[in-house]
Amino acid sequence: MSAKKVMVVGLGQFGGAAFQELSALGFDVLGIDLSPDRVQELSSAEVSVVQGDATSQAFWDDLRIEDFDAAVVAFSRDMGANVLASLMLKKIGLPHLVVKSNGPLHSEILYSIGADVVVAPDWEYGARLAHIMGSKVGDYMPVAKEFGLAKTVIGQTARQRLCAEIEKAADVTVLLILREGKVIVAPYGNEAVKPGDTVVIAGTDQKLRAFA
Repeated sequence: MSAKKVMVVGLGQFGGAAFQELSALGFDVLGIDLSPDRVQELSSAEVSVVQGDATSQAFWDDLRIEDFDAAVVAFSRDMGANVLASLMLKKIGLPHLVVKSNGPLHSEILYSIGADVVVAPDWEYGARLAHIMGSKVGDYMPVAKEFGLAKTVIGQTARQRLCAEIEKAADVTVLLILREGKVIVAPYGNEAVKPGDTVVIAGTDQKLRAFA
């Protein structure tokens, strides 16, 4: 079976990392960037990189984009160019489109024009940092409005409690326990959470902050 063909449009820090990782994972990847210097920097015998303007219909007409399974539009500083390039790729008929966004409104626009997956790393990491600051949450991932996942370490002075007891008292769901290198996924209610354990829990933002 041949490797999936993926193009990465925009080879800055985010796009360059995606391009290199996809290549390392065995995908047949084409990198595209407006900067000739960046194209030269990433060019090698092992990968394909071309210089071009992703907002130009003539540029896309010259590429056999119908051969590709997916694309990542990885630049977002110029929102207009980001949306235009994404719209062009969808109109051409690309099967799967992943687009980098600057935030919620930008994401909404991208979904409205047909993007399959939208990621907003700057906004998402900013939100995670806000939830981590001033609490014992070690990491946070938003899932929906005012709802997310949090990772936290149970203090050594805390008493041992059952998952069912924690879930009832804190109104959260214990999804995972990490203990001395062992991972307990979807623990039963009678599973004990011990001092020193790392737990991943789900709940409203308010409940997660209160738990941590």
